[in-house]
Amino acid sequence: MFTDASARLRAHDDEQDDATIGGSVARGAAPATRRESCSWINVLGFALALAGIPVGPLLYIAPLMSVGAVALGVMGVRAAARDDAGCAALGYAAVVLGAAGLGAVAWLLGPSVVALVLHPGLG
Repeated sequence: MFTDASARLRAHDDEQDDATIGGSVARGAAPATRRESCSWINVLGFALALAGIPVGPLLYIAPLMSVGAVALGVMGVRAAARDDAGCAALGYAAVVLGAAGLGAVAWLLGPSVVALVLHPGLG
């Protein structure tokens, strides 16, 4: 019936355009693919960032939680930009809170690390 592959593909695309769910998408328009539900990566990053706030005085655990929150937040925001995940705001919040947690740890440990580097005999 069709002589070349491009004509077959055009006919297949026309059939798909006509078979939209409920006719809510106009002919030729791409259906919306953005996910409305929150993805686990953004929720987990935000949870790590929030859990890192009260854990701040424990200087061995707080940096790990903050780095994890920043990493998961960045991955979640990138996934949301590709429309593979939802709730990008939680990812942004995880990055900001995680970076603030790392800054707080650096501020608390900074003077002692500088003192140990400059005067190793004091430790």
